[in-house]
Amino acid sequence: MDLLGLHQITAITKDKTACIHFYRDILGMKFLTEIKDEQGIPQIIFGDDIGQSGSIVSFKVYNVPKKTPGTNEIFAYCLRVPTDRSLYEFKLRFDEFSVQYDNVIKINGHHALPFYDHENRLVYLISDENNSGIPLKMPVSDSPIEGIHQILGIGPVLLNIEHTLITGSLLTQVLGLSHIQEYEHASSNEPVIVYSIQNGGNGAEVHVLQQNKQSAKPGSDSIHHITFSILNLAELEKIQKQLSEVQIQHSGIVDRGYARTLHFKDISGIILEFSTIEPGISI
Repeated sequence: MDLLGLHQITAITKDKTACIHFYRDILGMKFLTEIKDEQGIPQIIFGDDIGQSGSIVSFKVYNVPKKTPGTNEIFAYCLRVPTDRSLYEFKLRFDEFSVQYDNVIKINGHHALPFYDHENRLVYLISDENNSGIPLKMPVSDSPIEGIHQILGIGPVLLNIEHTLITGSLLTQVLGLSHIQEYEHASSNEPVIVYSIQNGGNGAEVHVLQQNKQSAKPGSDSIHHITFSILNLAELEKIQKQLSEVQIQHSGIVDRGYARTLHFKDISGIILEFSTIEPGISI
């Protein structure tokens, strides 16, 4: 599969107003648009100044209780900032707005600041200071954050999985990612396996942590799915054919107006999606 990198993170929120305030007014991302998905569920979308692939975080608006923690879930995602200094600038901003955060850690060798959003969901700001691969995106012109410190991309994404060998085989043998290295999880000291799309760095990595617990039950602070970028409809049709050939059930190609997409669930229940980068979100 010719994947280009991470395209989008889609999470859940029960409070649209609080979500917009947090991600636009505190984190400084651009509120791009609000749409309805194919089931009629409202979805609010944030990103860089022009809504580029690799910058997008969206939220399905559900009035549901909090999740029950466990395994077999996307347990966190990272938002990319330019430098280590950017993490310090956000710590000052979090103090100003009473946002909870933890001490700076390292994720695969990069400094990262764990914090908790309006749903008390774990998110990381990760420094791109020593990163290579997929470049950062375009600063938001009217953001309350200086351009040199803004959130300018998404990734890596962190999975908490029981059967890591099966998920790893899917990522490498079907999706074409490479197992490039491992590092130690900051909290549990357990190994985290790093899978990458064409050595694309932070914007192209999926990190997998193995834990044996009950499966998580989704809720308002869950992360719904990961989306990978592909070039166009022809590439999406190739992916549809490949998944069908290995007997992986999928959604078929869905026309969302701003993109064509296809998604499926792996054995752990993680939803993985593919999206064309064109025509893109109208702003």
